[in-house]
Amino acid sequence: MLLAASAVSRPTLRRLALTALAAATLGLSACGGGDRAEEYQPKAMLVFGDEHSAFTTITVAGGGSPDKTLQPITWAVDTVVGGILRVCEAATACDDPDSADVITEVGAFSPSTTQTLRYEVGTDADAPRTVWAFQEGTFTPDGGTARAAQRVFALVYDCAASSVWVKGVARSFGLGFGAQTDCSSDGAGATNYAEAGAKVADVISALQTRRGQMKEDVLVTVMVGQNDIIEQYEIVKAAGYTNSSIQAAEAVLAERGRALASAIKSVTDTGAKVILVKTPNLKRSPFAISEGRGSVLNDLSEALNQAVYVNPEISRLGRSVAGVDTNDIALVDTTTSGYTNEVAACDPALLFDPATNTLVPETSLDDMPRVCTSFTLKSGITPSAYIWATPRHLGPGAQSYIGSLAFNRAADQF
Repeated sequence: MLLAASAVSRPTLRRLALTALAAATLGLSACGGGDRAEEYQPKAMLVFGDEHSAFTTITVAGGGSPDKTLQPITWAVDTVVGGILRVCEAATACDDPDSADVITEVGAFSPSTTQTLRYEVGTDADAPRTVWAFQEGTFTPDGGTARAAQRVFALVYDCAASSVWVKGVARSFGLGFGAQTDCSSDGAGATNYAEAGAKVADVISALQTRRGQMKEDVLVTVMVGQNDIIEQYEIVKAAGYTNSSIQAAEAVLAERGRALASAIKSVTDTGAKVILVKTPNLKRSPFAISEGRGSVLNDLSEALNQAVYVNPEISRLGRSVAGVDTNDIALVDTTTSGYTNEVAACDPALLFDPATNTLVPETSLDDMPRVCTSFTLKSGITPSAYIWATPRHLGPGAQSYIGSLAFNRAADQF
């Protein structure tokens, strides 16, 4: 995780990612050359892309209070902090610490083998990012008999955590998304225009719409393409994975990649600098493993990425564009790297939608990351080592790696 720029010097921040840089040296698409006149410090940052960069909100059922909307939620693994408030008898409100329903006996609580979570705003409804989570199970008093019970957690969404890569980059440059996050630890100057579900055409349109905000001393970040790849993969799948369908999909993706490269060139014409991040190669994603089509997803990923990066439009831009190659993290080998690839960190049995308190089905891949937090990860894992949060959304390990690499590329090149 990147530290805030106010907390540590720029050289120290650059050293934070030395390990990542060493691992990525051979594979990184470094755009540009020449000497830098002075240290780069943007005055503003604009973010464009898909759910790998986007903010969103989430609604929590009110229980006895009004519903609460939480922000900023990301499509990565949001950090929540807190602990157990109390253990209560089953099927009770459990919202009052002085209630007779609170179990005061000495004993042990065991979660249900069929994990169930229920969220409520709780009586602390004025706390801006606090929710209650109710977990069903059994309580066994010392020397007694087990009976149905529930325990209540108070969870606070930690807006200070840089769970998504663009937040870390902004803070490392002394900027923040405070106007969008309403977080006291966030500064000003950064704006996130990324949208969940966005494809290349959507980002090109957004870049054109926001062109008036782009000028010298503005940093623009772009990371998009996964939804285009998934779209074309589904077409290939429906066609039976024929060679002709794969070639047609590759041609579509290559054309979109070239269009994105042209849009990036247009951004640099304004004087703005661009961090251009490759959309992660899906070859070793949990989604590819479950589909058994890693080779196809690799070919489609490369068709798009190569059209963007191996492109005269980009190579001629010199120090105006910093390319960030994600292949070194997305395709990393679990056995030798210290990272965990091909497996998702989020526990699908715990991904309940706080608005409805219903389990998000594993088939709803696009909605799973929105409800995944550090509270709903698989038991016993090291979150920072995981490349993937869900079958096709980046986890803490990849988000941190990309954020560190992106900052270093921009700080060293611009």
